Amino acid sequence: MRITKPNPHPSQTAAPTHHLTGEALARVLAALPPLLPHAPPEWHRSRQKKISKEIAAFHPVDAPQAWLAAEIVLFRHIAASEMGWARIKTNPPELARQRARGAARIMRAGDLMVHELRMQQKRPLPPAGPPTTSNPAPPPPNARHRRNAVHPDPHRALLPTSTQAPPTARTPRPPRPIAPPTDAIP
Repeated sequence: MRITKPNPHPSQTAAPTHHLTGEALARVLAALPPLLPHAPPEWHRSRQKKISKEIAAFHPVDAPQAWLAAEIVLFRHIAASEMGWARIKTNPPELARQRARGAARIMRAGDLMVHELRMQQKRPLPPAGPPTTSNPAPPPPNARHRRNAVHPDPHRALLPTSTQAPPTARTPRPPRPIAPPTDAIP
């Protein structure tokens, strides 16, 4: 018998996974590369179920996260299809390299989207309901920049105005006299 430790954080529960609606899922399926044009309806349903599971594996908690997860799955499938086309032996080598590079760029874009999704999932969700004093509205998008703004130090001397000379400035040198040349070369 296996003994398990109690959960040290019992109040933490997993957020419910948000699933794409039928219309959004249909758009994702339409964007995927077609595999079997004359497949039976059962095959299409199983493919739809498989894609839904792949999207749910990212654990999106709201509609934007679910759409981002769908884009990731879409990019992965397109990149796999491109790599399949690149591996065809009858392709000229340059075309195969071009398709492989395209697949690599698509995978890189998918990886960046995975990073963005994970960053969004780390951010706390805003509280539900209208904003109140105990439930303030989320900060504006540029709040991060304002928090990191450089604030002037009150104990530091103020910069001189444009009419005043700075205290460390040197006095300008007098101009050099221009003497006419004494020797002229004949």
